[in-house]
This record gives sequence, C-alpha cells and structure tokens, in this order.
Amino acid sequence: MTCPIGSGRASRRGMTSLVVASCLVLASQVGGYHWTKPGLAWPNSYYVPMAGFDGNNTLISSYYNWSPSPVITPKGYSSLYAVPFPFIPMLWGCNATYTDAFQSAVDSNFSNAALTPDRVVLGFNEPDITGQSDCSPSDAASAWKTYLEPLRSKGYRVGSPAVSSGMSGKEWLEDWFEACGGGCNPDFIALHWYDIDAGDFIDHVKDYYQTWNKSIWVTEFAVQNFTGTGATQATLSQINQFMDVVVAWMDTVEYVERYFWFGAMYDMQGVNPLNCLLDSAGEAKRTGALNSLGVKYAGSNGSVTLASGGRGNQASSAAAGCRDFVRLVWPAGMSFALGILGILGLVI
Repeated sequence: MTCPIGSGRASRRGMTSLVVASCLVLASQVGGYHWTKPGLAWPNSYYVPMAGFDGNNTLISSYYNWSPSPVITPKGYSSLYAVPFPFIPMLWGCNATYTDAFQSAVDSNFSNAALTPDRVVLGFNEPDITGQSDCSPSDAASAWKTYLEPLRSKGYRVGSPAVSSGMSGKEWLEDWFEACGGGCNPDFIALHWYDIDAGDFIDHVKDYYQTWNKSIWVTEFAVQNFTGTGATQATLSQINQFMDVVVAWMDTVEYVERYFWFGAMYDMQGVNPLNCLLDSAGEAKRTGALNSLGVKYAGSNGSVTLASGGRGNQASSAAAGCRDFVRLVWPAGMSFALGILGILGLVI
C-alpha cells in the first residue's frame, strides 16, 4: 500500500484443545530464536516514537518500513524515540532507483541495524498495481535473481513479492513464478489483503498457502472496502470484531508466520481511518500513544511514557498472548470469536 482443520461449528472440547495446543506451541518457542507473529508496518521514520508498542507484555516482535534502510534515531533524541524492535528490510521496486538503494543497503549491512534472528528480507511491494511498485513479472524475475535470490545463500530468508488481494495479484504471482523459470525460490509468500469480511480473508490466506505450499506472511491487512467511491465502510465495532477473528485464527495456524496490520500511522493513506492503531489525540504532537485498537493488536499498555522496553520474543509476552487468546475464545460463555470461528468451519 505504502511506498518508502474441520468443518461446522467448533465444539467446546475441540476449541479448548486448540487453544491449549496453540499455547503450548507458543510457549515452546520462547527460548532462543522464537518469535511472536504481530509486527509493525511503520512509515513514520523517527518522527513518531514506537514506544507505545513496546510495553512489558508487547506482542510486537519486528518492524518494516517499505525500505531497505532502518529507522535511525538522531543523536540527542529522547530514549522514547529509540527503535525497540528488529528491522526487516525491503526491496520495494524493480527499477534502478530501488535496486541501487537496496544494493547499497546490503553493502552497508543494512546500516548494522539489528535484524530479525532469521534475517528476513521482503520482496517487491504490490508489483501488480499501478502506483505501487508496478513491475512486470519478467522485470521482477530479473531483479529478484540479481538482488534477492543471492541473499539466500548468505543466510537470509527472502519473502516473495507482496501482491494485492485482487485476482490480478494471484495471476501476477503465477506469471512471476513462470517468468523465473525455477530461478526464484522465496522462503515464504508475502501478501496483502484489504476488504471487510473475515471469512474472505481466511479463505484468501488458505488459498495462497494451498497453491504454493509455503509459509505465509500477511504484510499488510486492514478492513477497507475498495469497491468504489462512496462504498460502505466498516464501523469501529466491526473492525474490532474482524481483528478478533482473523488474529485469533492466524495465531493458531502454523503456516502463518507473521502479520502486519495497516494502521500504525496517523495518515491512513486512503484506508478507513478507524483502522488506525494510534490515538488521534496525540496526532498534533506525534506522541505515538495507542488507541484501544492499538492496545489490542500490540498487547501493550499503549502509553508512551510507561513503555519500558518489553520484547515480543520474551516468555512474558508469549504467556500474555495465550492469556489474551483464551479470554478471547473462551470467556464465561460463547464469545463472538468462538462463534464465528465455528460457523466458518475454519481449517488450520
């Protein structure tokens, strides 16, 4: 968007087992290199602090900024503006403007930024869309072979081009794999999704996994109706419900590795502003404090002044994620998320 297993209604026993299993998996991943799934898609550079996302129980484990260069906080800035999360570089486009900058970043070891332990690099941003990276499959295949495929032999994991959620996106990706002639081997499939129905989102992610049998990263997603001018948009309540359902699902599905909500910004760039994770009261001074949706997504307290250096790969964060998930799907009675997950007959 931006430039630089089963069917039918879930049973009480089945869903409880699913929750317990997912928490055990998450807990088993806490020592050493193990990561939580939510991340930040961050277009704000150092002008907005990330500290609101970095409370003791934060689930955020990484950020990317549609760029090969990390956010670097100038000397003399308050520690609130320190970058608390590992960086994920991106080669945004296929032409020389982007490939030259990317190669320079590679040569500088990405400014010695702390990368994720699996050293992930993301591929082209919406190459199927005019106004985004807008690459032909053949040009993207050539650029991939030159700049991205070689990184895999150096210990990096590289994500596929992240296409849009329309049919043209999947068709573009199929054409790209064909143009590559076996020479492009992404470690996972990156994708974007914008629409309003949680079931459609889940079906879309399943389809990409079943088509390519690779892990999935959802590097942009939000509740936005792009069907035309004046299209009916979701309410905040509907957005909260959507987030409850799809995040609960992604957190229990092993093949979904990471996800990044589109909304860690004040300017939502044409997306329904109710998807924003930041408190509008802090916009004038760019405080970075979170609203209730941001607190839900991050698992953080949302207060910039109280943020105290938590990390998404800590045991406390994993435990918090499981506690939140249990509360989500099994409170005193049947919760919204449990009911919807059962009605949809979701397949892990």
